[in-house]
Amino acid sequence: MNYRNSQRLMWGLFIVSFILLAVGYNKNEMIFLVLGTLCTIAGILQAVIFYRCPYCYKSLMDCRDGIQKYCPHCGNELK
Repeated sequence: MNYRNSQRLMWGLFIVSFILLAVGYNKNEMIFLVLGTLCTIAGILQAVIFYRCPYCYKSLMDCRDGIQKYCPHCGNELK
């Protein structure tokens, strides 16, 4: 999985988890709260594993400006 797909998956899982947590909170249903928490954990884990520079393999999690054009660690262009 490339870093762009990893970032999209991470944000998708966070959005799904937010929706599940909101529904679980409003309806007072524990299953939605558990599923929302699991989606959050899955999003974080996949980002830690797959959201990396394809050249130096260092994590891009510390990038706060969205999708970068260059790796902040090695300086290579991210395609």
